[in-house]
Amino acid sequence: MAVTALILSGIHALNYILVDDSTSFTRLMMHEFYNQDNIDILCLGASHCFRGVIPSVVSEKTGKKVFDASSSLQEPDASYALLKEAIELYDIEEVYMEVSSSIACRSIDYSKRKNLTNVYLVSDYMRPLLNKLQLLLGASASRYYVNSFLPFRRYWNSILDFQYINSILEKKSSDIYRNYEYDYAKNERAWYVGDGYVAYSKVVEDHKFNKAIGYKHDIIDTEKISDDWKNNILSIIDYCNKHNVKITLYDTPISYYQLCVHGNYDTYINFVRDLIKGRDVEYVEFNLLKDEYFPYKQTNYMDGHHLNMYGAQDFSEFFADYLNGNIPDSAYYESVSEKLSDLAPDYYGIAFKKNKNTNIRTIRLISNAADYYEYKVEITKNDGDTHLLQDFDTNDELSFSQDMLAADANGFAPKLVVTYRPAGSDDAGTRIEY
Repeated sequence: MAVTALILSGIHALNYILVDDSTSFTRLMMHEFYNQDNIDILCLGASHCFRGVIPSVVSEKTGKKVFDASSSLQEPDASYALLKEAIELYDIEEVYMEVSSSIACRSIDYSKRKNLTNVYLVSDYMRPLLNKLQLLLGASASRYYVNSFLPFRRYWNSILDFQYINSILEKKSSDIYRNYEYDYAKNERAWYVGDGYVAYSKVVEDHKFNKAIGYKHDIIDTEKISDDWKNNILSIIDYCNKHNVKITLYDTPISYYQLCVHGNYDTYINFVRDLIKGRDVEYVEFNLLKDEYFPYKQTNYMDGHHLNMYGAQDFSEFFADYLNGNIPDSAYYESVSEKLSDLAPDYYGIAFKKNKNTNIRTIRLISNAADYYEYKVEITKNDGDTHLLQDFDTNDELSFSQDMLAADANGFAPKLVVTYRPAGSDDAGTRIEY
């Protein structure tokens, strides 16, 4: 017993001096997760969940205690572990599992995982009991077990970096850290609010979405969704049914821009419906909502995928109405393609990808109405002139050298300028600078 106590004390000490979690939102969430009087409605998922549902807003309108047990890039195995913890600790009535395509389409078989940060965000703060053990044993190949069970091992290269260790000790000795207060994790654009919700103040201006594409989660290819992702979703459903807890799968509304970037979002909807067929579970796709029930505002988004604090407020008020049974079945379109075709034409922004081998940047001009707009595309120069890449044309994809956007010796960074107008129009159009 003495030897065991000595080893555990040593592990705790090494974790304390090497693991810097002083700005971890998940540390705060997990502390609150284990210190509730009760949780009536548990929300599980990744960033779409903790950026989309404000528990205090939903709780006030429903009279139910709501909690977001979610973290960045959280996959279903971590959600399953938290579900089992929650059902052991609390009298859970309902579970809402966010099943965003961005997580599903980036999933791989757990035996092939190399970066386990999204697992460690949760496991590092779980009780050292069976649920944690099961999560870590199944999360990866056995060669990663040392890093999984001994967090300090991930930072072993810093064992002699005394400046790094002193900075951690200074942060962890503060009352703010020891008392799990919120201010220490606050920055200009993001801060922890409580009950798992993280507020983001960033706003995307109208027509100014501008993001890289070509990543795995931007391509709806359901054939590549891992069996482990699917099996854990089904395990969550079965576990809830076994414990008489109502389970609902849902998707937080993503931007119209992102729906257009995906191009085939209905493929994912049909995939989820087929996956859960024959099981006692509901699937609510909030991306099918009609504007009259959840009005779309581009300024409600911090990026293509995520609601900001203003969008989360709107969605949480709607979500509470949904929980209260106030949203009829007629509030939804049959498909995303039907929804996009029913919208007034709009231009949302740019999607781009870079080819490192050729140094070529390819951009797509994203609209919900193909061939409705024509575009003029230019790059500004430091003398105030512009380089014309394309005069007004309905072509919405073009390529150019990445060097054309590189800053010059004086630090001037060229801008990409898009002017759009209805095809065939003679007006000057709307000018957007990126």
